[in-house]
Amino acid sequence: MRDYTSEQIDRIRNAVAEARAALRTRRRYDPLEFARVYVAHDGVQIPGEPPDSPARIRLAEALLEALAEGRDAAGNPGLSHELERVRTETRWAEAEESDDIVGFRLELPPAALLERPCRQLLKLDRGLGPAVFPKTQVVVLAPACGGARFVPVREHEIEQ
Repeated sequence: MRDYTSEQIDRIRNAVAEARAALRTRRRYDPLEFARVYVAHDGVQIPGEPPDSPARIRLAEALLEALAEGRDAAGNPGLSHELERVRTETRWAEAEESDDIVGFRLELPPAALLERPCRQLLKLDRGLGPAVFPKTQVVVLAPACGGARFVPVREHEIEQ
């Protein structure tokens, strides 16, 4: 499985940040609204593919269609990954509004635990404890980390 290039990671981070900001401004935490901004800022990426890739453009269109029509990924791993990101980031943006939430703990499914880049994320400590990311951070997971969850962490839950 290929990984994102550094340029792709930057595009995803920027698009996620813009989409989160748009949701906070509107105070409407809807995955479709998130996806519209995310797609407009070229957030949808296919690992290793160029920005003008027809496959990337089709994936972005499929993402918007699936959310608008309430469909799932229908066996499309790329679409599944993007739907997962949009839903996770929408929940993250809404949870950011809570003063008692300080970050999000990464939880990996068994398959992702077999992947070295995913396991390494569990060891990262940004001052809130291992695998806990500050709520303002944008985390771009490698495709191999599919199925990961981010669980809100409240101030009283931080490891001292």
